[in-house]
Amino acid sequence: MIRKVTTNSLISCFIFVCAAGCNDKQSPIIYNHTNALIVLSNAENPFYDIRDGGSIQLSYKTKEEYPATSVIKQLSAQLEANGWKPLKEDYLNPGLPSSHVNGWSDFEDHSCPPIEIVHQWMGDWEDKYGNIVRCVFRYEYPKNKDKNLSILQIHEIYSPASLIKLRKERLKDLKEIDK
Repeated sequence: MIRKVTTNSLISCFIFVCAAGCNDKQSPIIYNHTNALIVLSNAENPFYDIRDGGSIQLSYKTKEEYPATSVIKQLSAQLEANGWKPLKEDYLNPGLPSSHVNGWSDFEDHSCPPIEIVHQWMGDWEDKYGNIVRCVFRYEYPKNKDKNLSILQIHEIYSPASLIKLRKERLKDLKEIDK
């Protein structure tokens, strides 16, 4: 019941945000995102978060052993069936291969104690309108502790084409300033 209320509230809020920004030329145009944010059948506590600029993030956990090959294949197949095409490079960092090309990466996260070991797969998909959905699959556990490679965190971030264009323009401007 709570999930249904949350979903209905999210949809109502999304419609309001879209309607409120229709006349504002600075607001991004938000296309239908429902075919981009996929909740897998074994998802635990899916949570939607509407971000500034029109991005929507879906986050949840699921029990899946590393390297989550079946989950990645399932989500990829569903996105591609919905018209999304995988990108070989990070859309914000041209030249940087995505996990579609390089697979999993491992790193230490020092952003807050305790230091965490992170195994991450991150890839982007683009639809015919230029909207982007980024999927991030992560396993995390504290450094010098037992590895926990059975709880997979999934984050899917939908960004409308107008926001993607704005981000790319700002990055281009920043690169020009750095020259």
